Amino acid sequence: MSASIDRFYASLHTSNLVSFDKVIDLKFHKERAITSLVSTTDGIYMSGISGKIWFYNGDYVKGPIFVLQDSSTDISASAMISHKFEHETEPYLYVGSDQLPRLFRAKLSTAYNGSEWEQVYPQGELASASGGILSLASAYNKLFIGCRNKKIHKYSRTKSIVLSQPTNLVTEQIVENEVETESLSTSTLFSNNIGDF
Repeated sequence: MSASIDRFYASLHTSNLVSFDKVIDLKFHKERAITSLVSTTDGIYMSGISGKIWFYNGDYVKGPIFVLQDSSTDISASAMISHKFEHETEPYLYVGSDQLPRLFRAKLSTAYNGSEWEQVYPQGELASASGGILSLASAYNKLFIGCRNKKIHKYSRTKSIVLSQPTNLVTEQIVENEVETESLSTSTLFSNNIGDF
């Protein structure tokens, strides 16, 4: 008796409606599937089902530049988007997991370095044990997060200036501090009013 084993890995192709040409092959990296892409002027960010984030600069694939993790355990990546809040000077790359509702971000211009990634709002609904992220959308200065368990989260970041009392009474110089605030609100969709959302 004999058996044959086939292994399939992710790849990206271009097409001119006549033929397909392979551009990226992730066989060497053992990535089984690409779940989402974000294109930039510097290259293409790719999220893998393994939870690894890859970067293609037009010549070669770099990475993994980041690995989605929860309590030091790798979790899958499902959705990725570029988003910029109004007070920010540049857009960020956001990546979510469908295994657990976890969201991570890094500056879009430097995300390929892998050094400045952070978990977003690691509390409440984005720290729960169920309800993984299936989709991300950017609108109205908010990030909309579509999750399992019929939930939609609205994530926002705002920056405000807080004035402190003068510490030097001779010059009476008022100290200005910039404070960034995160917020998350959740809606649960029901079949009888799903059109309202």
